[in-house]
Amino acid sequence: MLFGFFYSLPFAGYFFPGNSGLSSLMLMNIYFIFAIPLGFMILFFVRLINRHRLNPRIRTGMWIFFSLNVVSLFALGSLMLSHFNSKSLESDVKATLNVDTLHIEHLYNPMQESLMNFGNLKLGDDYLISNDVFLNFTSTENADFEIVETREGRGKTQEEAQSFLDHVNYVSNISDNKLAYQTIFSIPAGNKWRDQKIRLQVNVPVGKFIAFDNNSRRIWLSVKEGNYQHPQAGSIYQMTADGFVCLTCPKEAEAAQ
Repeated sequence: MLFGFFYSLPFAGYFFPGNSGLSSLMLMNIYFIFAIPLGFMILFFVRLINRHRLNPRIRTGMWIFFSLNVVSLFALGSLMLSHFNSKSLESDVKATLNVDTLHIEHLYNPMQESLMNFGNLKLGDDYLISNDVFLNFTSTENADFEIVETREGRGKTQEEAQSFLDHVNYVSNISDNKLAYQTIFSIPAGNKWRDQKIRLQVNVPVGKFIAFDNNSRRIWLSVKEGNYQHPQAGSIYQMTADGFVCLTCPKEAEAAQ
């Protein structure tokens, strides 16, 4: 448990950047809220074995200290939630491509191999890494592929939330007939994490094709009958009025013929 406290401390700096005291206090509150009841359990079993009663003053002091930590955590939690009140969205059409087949390539980034994980977050040398990147495909009646990048995040106000989006570092490359994307983005040290996300949407014309050049991560395609399918490396899908059809999957390829 003590290891977990020190392990989480660097992540807390992105909740209250520039104020290590609040970050440390919040983690200490969480630590003691779990540690004190555990201590009571240990003392209870020690009492059963040794038939020795705990000094009432020590017991009362532990309960008071526990209560103070609960109150402190509630206050800091309320303060933290106030920083997530408003949501901001920023959408940008990255490209319009007049091609028959759009190739999708997942770009490897060595930052995603960080060993310090906290849910969807990872810690680098001087940056926070998030894998909240989503790539979606929808059909369109237009003749061209359209690639839209949407950034979203939260803050006390929409203006503050918008300012946090400016500190998100994300890379995707679009050239000719290819979209190369990463599944992570980074936030430099000294900036705040406020549930930022990156959403890439590819609008696919009916009748045109998507080819996956390598192993795609966290992609599920809507196919016929309301089902979803995870594309494999080298697979090719065609957009139809009813959803995607895989042209390289054995069963579906035979059905298409």
